[in-house]
Amino acid sequence: MRAGAAWMALSLLLLTLAAPAQSQPQVLKGGALRLAEVVEISLEQSPELLIAAERVKESEGDFRAISGLFDSRFMAESRFRFSSQELIGSRLEEERERRLRLEIFAQALDLVADSIIDGLSEKGLDRLSLVFQNDCRRNQTRIVITRPDGSRIILCRNFSGSITGISTVGDGDLRDAHGEIQSLLNNNGNLNEDLRRDVAAAFADQLRDIARLLHGISESLALQRTRLGDLPEEEQLLQWDLTLTHQFRFRTGISVSPFFSLQSTERNFAGKELRPSFGDAQDPNTFSVTAGVDFFFPLGKGRGREAVAAPEMAAEADLSAQQHLWEHGRAETALSTTLAYWRLAAAQERYGLLASSLELRSGIRDSTARRAEKEEATPADVARTESRRGEIAERLANARQDLVEARFDLVQAMGLTAGHMAHTPLAKDPLPKGIAELPPADSWLTDLQTRRRDVLAAADSERAAALIAEGTSANLRHQVDLSLSLSYNAFGESFEERLYEPAGFRDAVDGLIAGPSFSFGLRWKVPFKNRAARGRHLQAQANESRSRILGADLERQARRRILDVHANLAEIRQEAAFLDSAVADQGRALESSRRLYRNGLSSLIDLLQTEEQWVDLQLARVAVRLRAAELQAELQFESGRLISNPIGDEMSAPKQAAGTVSHERISAP
Repeated sequence: MRAGAAWMALSLLLLTLAAPAQSQPQVLKGGALRLAEVVEISLEQSPELLIAAERVKESEGDFRAISGLFDSRFMAESRFRFSSQELIGSRLEEERERRLRLEIFAQALDLVADSIIDGLSEKGLDRLSLVFQNDCRRNQTRIVITRPDGSRIILCRNFSGSITGISTVGDGDLRDAHGEIQSLLNNNGNLNEDLRRDVAAAFADQLRDIARLLHGISESLALQRTRLGDLPEEEQLLQWDLTLTHQFRFRTGISVSPFFSLQSTERNFAGKELRPSFGDAQDPNTFSVTAGVDFFFPLGKGRGREAVAAPEMAAEADLSAQQHLWEHGRAETALSTTLAYWRLAAAQERYGLLASSLELRSGIRDSTARRAEKEEATPADVARTESRRGEIAERLANARQDLVEARFDLVQAMGLTAGHMAHTPLAKDPLPKGIAELPPADSWLTDLQTRRRDVLAAADSERAAALIAEGTSANLRHQVDLSLSLSYNAFGESFEERLYEPAGFRDAVDGLIAGPSFSFGLRWKVPFKNRAARGRHLQAQANESRSRILGADLERQARRRILDVHANLAEIRQEAAFLDSAVADQGRALESSRRLYRNGLSSLIDLLQTEEQWVDLQLARVAVRLRAAELQAELQFESGRLISNPIGDEMSAPKQAAGTVSHERISAP
């Protein structure tokens, strides 16, 4: 009954999947422990399990690292470039021409204004007719000056750059007015002298206004030339760009990358104020805003899930394999601890039997000594009982030594340390006394591929190797990649905003947005011998074959061990039944021999032999019960039923999760 309770308690025990590593080995304080408690402690303290748990975490790290290749990525890249170079060539000629134009025009306007003033003061109106022209067709260019009242003054410029004449556009033509007034004054003799002077003075005032305007324009041009200063010697180029990209990479090899880009440029002359009117470059600051999406399509190597996602799927399978190996290590630890516990229980029972036998033989010796004093027994009988007692005492001493070793062996199996004998535990649960009828051997082979964790680990390793082989086979193709880009663009210019000011980009977006713009490209890469890819594929194939062979051999050995343990357990069951019957019969014979000896109807030798046979049968039955308990645990282990620990859907390193240790009696699976 107590043994059955021990099995039941152990079968219902929930164990944590991992325990924190201890800085120092735990020291037991002695006392009797149940099997469930011993297994629980061993699973918590086993250094092999702790190392296996770290391997699981390492595999999880590899899996996460490979899976991270398919995580979306947000990238921000900003660059600022500053370059300075000597101003030469056409750029230098443009600046030189810019200054010469201001100088020439200022001088020419002054000459025209002076000629007007001189004509009014020295030669009269007829001298001015040489200045004014209506027709500039014989000249190279015309310079148009718009006055505040809307009328325009046109300066005629010849091929040498000199101003050859002036005319007005507005309220009549200045030359026509001059001709009419001149004809009126010369041909109309009836006009009195005062009227002639008034008409001439009004026309002269208009000409003086034009002269003053030209002088003002000339002064303005001279001021502009002064502000421009000397010719610049160095040109500076400032460029700034910011690109924001969000990349999505799929497990088919395709990637999609939306992007947003800001670009701006600024040209300056070294030593100049940042305004064109003060000698800076006349190029406006440019602002460009681009939004679009890039596509990448592998058409050969790297195309498809089998080529791209194979490393990730293989890493996931390897993580599952490490998880199963860790769980199989728990079963191995539980098995070794259980075997050590039953050996301790058997050592305790053997010691108890021999101690009882010693007590019985001591009683026989004392009884024989008292009978010898009454001359009912001979001194030889006393010596014989003492000899038999000595034999049992010697066997008891050996049993005591075996018990001490079994206690320390159990401590070692639990992954602990014991500094003193008092710190070693005793077995609280006795050996199981009965063996139920065994189900057929085939029933223990059912679901072996789903219960044995090392078999599952081998299957996962084989699957990982097959995935890698499939991926390397797909990547034997030539590399052909297609890239496509679509975008919309906004562009703006400004002399006011610097290249880093948001207003420049805002004004560009508020203007015209052009698009769509697109580009595409095709890249083809052909290795002539492709030995690197072929070598990786050959290695992957060899690894797949090796994993398949190891997995099949592991399952074959597991099946063979199950059949061997089942056959041995069937034999032990028959032997146990025989010993149970023999012990019962010998026990009745011992009681009968003791009654006969007390009544003087049997000899001392018969009593001692009967008792010795009974003790030997008891010890043999303990050995058979121990072997039966060991075989039961081994059969549970080999069939994958010793510890059941369901795996969650999400692969992860061992954490605080529940598992069940199953050490129930042998029954139908």
